[in-house]
Amino acid sequence: MKTVLFNDTLAAPVVSLILLDWNCRESFHALDYLARQDVPRDDYEIIWIEFYDRRADEIDRRIAAAEAKGDPLPVDNWIVIEMPANVYYHKHVMYNVGIAQARGKVVVICDSDAMFEPSFVRTVWDVFAADPETVLHIDEVRNMRRDFYPFNYPSFEEVRGSGALNWQDGRTRGLGDTTDPLHTRNYGACLCAWRHDLIAIGGADEHVDYLGHICGPYELTFRLVNLGRREVWHPSHFIYHTWHPGTDGHKNYVGPNDGRGMSKTALEIRKSGRVMPLRENKAIRLERIGMKLERNCLADALIDPAYERIWNEEEVANSGTFALFTAPQEAPKLIGEFRSCNVVSFGGRIWAVPRYLGHVELDDPQRPSDPRIRHAETIEAALAAVAQGEDEARRLLGEGASYDVLDCNGTWMAIPHAIGLTDGSKLVAMEGCGILTASSREELVLRVLKTRLREMGAAGTELMRVLDEWRLSPARMAQADAPPGDATASATEQFSTASISAKLAEISAVTQALASRLDRISAISEQALLAVADLHHRAAAGAPHNPPRQFGVLRWSLRQPRKAFRSLLGRLRAFLKEPVTQPRRRAESAALAPRDKPVAGI
Repeated sequence: MKTVLFNDTLAAPVVSLILLDWNCRESFHALDYLARQDVPRDDYEIIWIEFYDRRADEIDRRIAAAEAKGDPLPVDNWIVIEMPANVYYHKHVMYNVGIAQARGKVVVICDSDAMFEPSFVRTVWDVFAADPETVLHIDEVRNMRRDFYPFNYPSFEEVRGSGALNWQDGRTRGLGDTTDPLHTRNYGACLCAWRHDLIAIGGADEHVDYLGHICGPYELTFRLVNLGRREVWHPSHFIYHTWHPGTDGHKNYVGPNDGRGMSKTALEIRKSGRVMPLRENKAIRLERIGMKLERNCLADALIDPAYERIWNEEEVANSGTFALFTAPQEAPKLIGEFRSCNVVSFGGRIWAVPRYLGHVELDDPQRPSDPRIRHAETIEAALAAVAQGEDEARRLLGEGASYDVLDCNGTWMAIPHAIGLTDGSKLVAMEGCGILTASSREELVLRVLKTRLREMGAAGTELMRVLDEWRLSPARMAQADAPPGDATASATEQFSTASISAKLAEISAVTQALASRLDRISAISEQALLAVADLHHRAAAGAPHNPPRQFGVLRWSLRQPRKAFRSLLGRLRAFLKEPVTQPRRRAESAALAPRDKPVAGI
């Protein structure tokens, strides 16, 4: 191990930033963002650690440019561990090299190709100044846009915009997840902890299970929590990451894991309550028991010579513990879950794949083009499409409805979840299998309502007939078309005594049928009935707003059929006793009520 550069003019930094490389970094833009912090440069140090024997030319160039201008150096401690090329990398050893050499009170282990806002260092210190019992994580906004590669310094707003995988409602999606935050928050992006706490728990665990891709500072977090510290995620500050080749790992050996990128060995810490590492670094252990080595004596204690043998790639390849992970080109990546869908990043777009469709291969060119699999440019647009379809299904078909409602190229469809993965063109032709189709949303509302009424048996059939007659009644249509004071229209609305008596008998029969089937009526989606009422009102009166008050009465009538019948009977008897000589003006509907009057009805 050798030190390429050490800034001994830095007296007492408060925060130490540890950035890692294992001969993989092609862009060093993180150093530009960390050079532009809004705190004095002496308040923080930057430690750059290379696992192999690589001295990055780009860092050399930046150092020379800073020295020529008299600017602060881009790094304060540049360490090259010089591991042979046939030794597989272990990030936790690099963590310990940084922790042992850190001069700051707070140590930050973070993504070394991230973007950092100018307030990053200040934000970290403010958290620990306010709550000393903290272990802090800062989540990472990740964007999959390919036009940001090679890195071209997009704005923070651009990274949060189109192509963002996990930005939703002004924060990362993981911060709002209380169901499975272990997998929706980025536990490997940025850990901040007191240096003395990290020493107290024995530093990072150098156990072989953490070799390669399955590792991260979260194993430190879990043991710090067992020590008594409180895990905190900053609610409003984030770091940012843009796409580059190999973002998700390629030809990486992966140790024991839960299948979703988290180390099983680390997850067991949460159950066992263990504080100390399975394999402690010698230099960290010496400091923990009270013997801190001088910086020029650290190398021998920090790097165990046995690692060159036990971490040899041939040994790893022949081990039954590790598997070689090879990422296929353009492999779909699971971001998380939203309602009934898995949210997946693939091909530069965000896909929402319903779980009820079973296993779906997005990268299969022969995959059916099922319209229930939504996709969009951004995660917000994809989630909005899912929410719209499920909310429509709930409004039309009731809570818990196993349907999806969508607009498929101008054809509105209500599709049962039981229908498997199918091309959109075939779905349209499968109406006999429970799929409802219509040329508009309004027509679909009617079809859904009629379907539900048919399920009610005789009572539903009667109600459907009466509603259809009312909707198509010439008198009703003439009344709706006429101005409020039109006497002719009012006259056409008057029926003969015989017709009124016949209608009364008909309504009485329907009411009695409804009264005996209240258990079935309760299953009707109230929202669907109101939607149909709204459609009828707009079709009849051309009012583009809310349905009239009478439909609020209709809804009440369905709930209280006997009371509704008695009330209607009384009104009709009064009407028959006193002939109408003056035009009867309809009550104003809620849709047409002036703004300064209270809205009646529903």
